[in-house]
Amino acid sequence: MLGVYMKKILALSRFEINILMDNKISFIFSLIFPVIYMAYNFIKFHHSGASESLFLFILPYLSYLIVTNVLYGWVANITAVRENNFLKVFSSIAGDKKYVFIAKFLITLISIFIQAELLAISLEFITRHVDLYLLLKIALITPLASFFLCSGLSILLLLSIRPQPLQLFLTVYLIGGMFFMGTQTHNLFFKILLNTLNAFSFIFNFGQVFVQSDRFSFYNIITLMIPIIMFLLLGVLSLSRIPVSSKFNRL
Repeated sequence: MLGVYMKKILALSRFEINILMDNKISFIFSLIFPVIYMAYNFIKFHHSGASESLFLFILPYLSYLIVTNVLYGWVANITAVRENNFLKVFSSIAGDKKYVFIAKFLITLISIFIQAELLAISLEFITRHVDLYLLLKIALITPLASFFLCSGLSILLLLSIRPQPLQLFLTVYLIGGMFFMGTQTHNLFFKILLNTLNAFSFIFNFGQVFVQSDRFSFYNIITLMIPIIMFLLLGVLSLSRIPVSSKFNRL
């Protein structure tokens, strides 16, 4: 029985990979742009080449990469597939929508992971310094942060909104999130609220806790754990309620 499930997921995963490879323009926005901007800022400000310093330097660009892929590769893509009624077709063929979501989820995480490592390798090329510790930290943080955000932002898949307005909404969220990414507060409630509502702040603070020992405190842990629990609960509640049929184009 397990073999049948795996075959369905693998077949859908191959289809998702083909779609991903055909949509090369997405890599320009999620990977090429941050690499270019990162190189510009590193050269302009002559940043330190120390391992911890490099990680803190790459963290905002990593945050952008992860959030962009989750918003457009996960939320927007599933919405578009659903509104074209392909989600209904794929779910009928596979026998259950959970196989479609699992395949999409796995390919999204793998894509983000590969792009994140390429981002780190690009930084090492710019600095002309190989840092395996940097690659390891990226490898640990990226899948976890991506998993939590995919789960939490799945709540957007319940919205009754067409793909075009959704794209606009996600772009506004992206720009607003980047603007408030560096916001710091010592108020526990607002810190939790910031990490919950702003994906950029969540990844930025999540990453800092990993590399800075002075950040590993009860205050910082609790301001991350509560959003993580909320993200996971939202994912469980949302994915079971996501309709497979278009909300606007009834067939």
